[in-house]
Amino acid sequence: MQNRARNQGHSDPVTVIVRSMTSPASRALDDFGIAWNGAVTNLFQGAAVKRELARLRQLEAAVSQYEDTVQNLEKEVSSLRALQSMPNFGRKRIGARITGYFPYANRATLSVGSKDGIVAGMPVVCAQGLLGIVQTVDADTSQFYSVTSPHVIYGGRVDAQVPVPGLVKGQTPTRLVLDVWDNGNVKVGDPVVTSGYGDRIPAGIPVGTVVEVVPDPSYGTRRIYVAPSAQFGPILEVWVLK
Repeated sequence: MQNRARNQGHSDPVTVIVRSMTSPASRALDDFGIAWNGAVTNLFQGAAVKRELARLRQLEAAVSQYEDTVQNLEKEVSSLRALQSMPNFGRKRIGARITGYFPYANRATLSVGSKDGIVAGMPVVCAQGLLGIVQTVDADTSQFYSVTSPHVIYGGRVDAQVPVPGLVKGQTPTRLVLDVWDNGNVKVGDPVVTSGYGDRIPAGIPVGTVVEVVPDPSYGTRRIYVAPSAQFGPILEVWVLK
């Protein structure tokens, strides 16, 4: 029957029935094979994509860290250049590095001590101006209070057309107080510098800028509030003026 049908150019009935029974299963197997191959391919491709994504994230983090490092180094170089060009105010300069900082005590540790010629009362300056006053000294290290500390009191003056002297002391981390006799025309924006009325601190070191003037007529004085020129923060390299 099959031979006769093939000779006549068509399929015999038995072959037609068998094909109709096996064709759906064959198509299902083919579809399953295609889907399986796709799933396996997606699985391996997904793992590769995850690995590549993790690698790119690591590179991004490394680049970001590198940029932060470069920016910090540029700031430190700029600070060192400004510090190097700062005048010595007629005193010998001793280079030092801040090795410890205690913000709640307005105090910091320096890398120099009595072996380097440091004594209590010496001014600590940075590129912006007066940063603090040395308080205690050991052989290899010393401690100094920030100018914003209420423990620090020194002579200062408003550097106006007619200089107005007084005593400067710390009040808050962002404000100093200068009490003067009410005999000058002090204005907001006037610079404040050290007066030099003492043995340890020379005249002319920048202290800050006048931000508020409050007269006290009953005592004939003025309380002047000053924004400090120098504050703790990124500053690491300083001079101690001997």
